Amino acid sequence: MSLNFKLLKRSAALAAIVCFAATAAPAADLPQELPPDPDIFNWTGFYLGGHGGGAVEGNANIPLPGGNLNADLTGFLGGGYGGYNYQVDNFVLGAEADISFGDLKGNAGPVNSFEPNVLGSVRFRAGYAYGNFLPYLTVGLGIAGAEQRIPGVGNPSNTHLGVVAGAGMDWAFSPQVSARLEYLYSYYDRERYSYPALSSNTDFDTHVVRGGISWHFGNLTN
Repeated sequence: MSLNFKLLKRSAALAAIVCFAATAAPAADLPQELPPDPDIFNWTGFYLGGHGGGAVEGNANIPLPGGNLNADLTGFLGGGYGGYNYQVDNFVLGAEADISFGDLKGNAGPVNSFEPNVLGSVRFRAGYAYGNFLPYLTVGLGIAGAEQRIPGVGNPSNTHLGVVAGAGMDWAFSPQVSARLEYLYSYYDRERYSYPALSSNTDFDTHVVRGGISWHFGNLTN
């Protein structure tokens, strides 16, 4: 009885070892899924895109006889952009130009509205790529077309030059398409708005948050 019990235990252990080996061997032969390799992404190349968002904050300083007026600037913006990236290791340098149209508007005192309805910029970009994610900083020159209205007096327009700086994130979700989220601060220098009996040297700034979709002419996974 004791001998039979020992033989039964040994047979069961041997069967368990054989079963484990039989199941483990095919599993070892299966291809193992590797973690994504960040080096397969390369951001070098030209791209075009469209963006939408708005000015979440802004201010126009409007000096008129009797004191300065301040107009809060908010509103929707939409437009397009294009640029070029060049990647060395994980560092990505590039240049980008963009233009936006919208309905930014601020009211202050006798000024019925101050409307910077066209905004553009030419900027440098510098980022550090983490595979298909590209956080970046950007700085450059800005240009804006604006109109200033005083009811019954006039509505002169002018072009402002300024500086633009900000930061953002690009995310490639296919070999040729990426999405982005971006913040830009812009300051535009004083320009004279002349009326028949008075004038103002108006300057303004904006804080813009926008999202975009980019098409890359190269293959980002090469």
